Amino acid sequence: LIGFSVLLILHDASALTNVINSHAAPPQSQPSSKPAMQSMFKGPLANGSMLLGSFTVLNLLTYMDRGLINGIIPSIGGDMKVSKTALGLLYSFYMIGYCALSPCCSMLCSHLQPVFLMGVGMMIFVVSLAMGAVTPYFGLLLAARAMAGIGSAPFQILSP
Repeated sequence: LIGFSVLLILHDASALTNVINSHAAPPQSQPSSKPAMQSMFKGPLANGSMLLGSFTVLNLLTYMDRGLINGIIPSIGGDMKVSKTALGLLYSFYMIGYCALSPCCSMLCSHLQPVFLMGVGMMIFVVSLAMGAVTPYFGLLLAARAMAGIGSAPFQILSP
């Protein structure tokens, strides 16, 4: 589901750019904007419900990831044999990655398409979750949590 949503966002980045560019400067030969508005509503995001649905699902998953780690900390500590202090770093590393990249995302938005940034962020987020799920080492789990924060920052900043 996440992969489908990321592909949908990346696929429609060019379509959204074409829509924005077509409405930025209407052609002189066209007397009314009615045909341009009808052409805007073609494709998989015909009424915007697919985009809204994918944003809702992805926001739900990123917020679940933030809170889920608190519920599984005892089992991670038992499996990896680490102290409670080290386990506290799991959430801290997520927030460090998130806070480090959040200001950069708003600056990058003026140079790159926001939809493209969100798609790249979600791909980083998904890869980091997969890496964190299969790693047997605590150091790699910390790195995966930092990458998850980095990956969720563009999406959370640009799609409130």
